[in-house]
Amino acid sequence: MLRKLLFLLLGLGLPAAVGLAAWSAGRALPPTVQVVRPRPSPLATTLVAQGRMESVTDATVRARVEGLVLTLAVDQGDAVRLGQELLRFDVEDAANRLAQSDDRLLLARAELKDAERELRQARSLVGVASESQARLDASDIRREKAALSVTLAEREVALTRTHLGKLSCLAPQAGVVLEKLVEAGQWVTPGQPLFKVADTLRLKVAVHVDEADAPAVRRDLPCTVSCDSLPGETFPAHVTKISPVARIERDATVVVVTSELTVPTDRLKIGNQVDVRIVTHERGQVLAVPVEAIRTGKDGRFAWVVEGDLLRTRPLKIGLANAELAEVLEGVTPDDRVVVSLGLELVAGERVSPVDRK
Repeated sequence: MLRKLLFLLLGLGLPAAVGLAAWSAGRALPPTVQVVRPRPSPLATTLVAQGRMESVTDATVRARVEGLVLTLAVDQGDAVRLGQELLRFDVEDAANRLAQSDDRLLLARAELKDAERELRQARSLVGVASESQARLDASDIRREKAALSVTLAEREVALTRTHLGKLSCLAPQAGVVLEKLVEAGQWVTPGQPLFKVADTLRLKVAVHVDEADAPAVRRDLPCTVSCDSLPGETFPAHVTKISPVARIERDATVVVVTSELTVPTDRLKIGNQVDVRIVTHERGQVLAVPVEAIRTGKDGRFAWVVEGDLLRTRPLKIGLANAELAEVLEGVTPDDRVVVSLGLELVAGERVSPVDRK
C-alpha cells in the first residue's frame, strides 16, 4: 500500500515524494532506551554526617589544694607518661608543718609511755599505802589524756602528710598535653584547671543524626571515617553511644551518635573535621537494579521491561535501597531487560530499540 502511494506521489512530483519518505522513516525508527539486567549485588544503606575528632579519653588535671606553682615540667604539645610530674609546687611550708607534727607525735607517744609506766606502779601499790587509790585514779586520768594526745597527734600527721601529697601534679594517663592552663609563679586554688591531657591515638567523633533516621542506628553498627585532608583513606569505626535525648539544632531535631575508631591511629588528629558513614543495613547478595529503573505510578512502583522490542510494565516489590541500587523482591528476574533511561515519554506496547548501558 505504501509503495503504491509512493509511486502515486512520484507522479505528482519530487517534493511530495521526499516528504512522504521522511514521514515514513520517522515513523519507522523506534526510540532508543538504555537497559540493564537485574544482577546479584551486595547492598548496604548508610547515613552520612559530619563531626570533629575527639579523644576517647581526655582528662583535666586540677589543683587539689591551694599552693604556689614553682616550675612547670611540661609544655603544651608534650607527650607524657602515666604518673609523670607536670609541675612542682612550693612545698617548704607544708614540709615544715609535717616535721612539727611528727615532733609533737613523738612527744605525745613518750608521754603516753611514761603515763602507762606510772599507771602500772599505781596498780601495784593498791592496798599497800593509804593514798594508793587516789594515786591510781590520777595515773589513770593521766594515761587517758596521753592516749588522746597521741590520737590527735597521729591525726594531725596524717592530715599534714595528705596535704603535702596533694601538692603534686601528675599525669593521670599517657597522652599529649593539649592545654596548659597555669604558669610558674601562679597561686592556684582547689579545683582550678592546670592541664588538659588526652590520648591522641584512641579517637571518637560525635555527629548529629536526624530524628527520622535515628531509629535505624544501633550500638556496634559498623561505620567508616574519612577526612578531606587524607583523600582516599578511610578508617574503620563502630557506634559506641546513642544519646537517649533528642535536641534542637538549627530548627532540626537531631540525636547525637558517637562512633569510636576501631584501630588506634596517628593519621587523624583531634579537631579534624570528618565524614562518618554509618552502615544501617547490610545484605550479602540480593537481586538489585539501579534506582533510576524504579518508577512510581498510580498503582505503586513498577519498572519498564523490554520484551522482544516491546515495552511492558512490571509491578515491583522493593526491599532495601540506597542512593544507587534497590533490592527487588518481586517483579523482575536476571533475564529481564529493565529500562533505565530517564526523560522519555514511554508507552506500554511501544516498540523500542534497547541498548545495554555500560
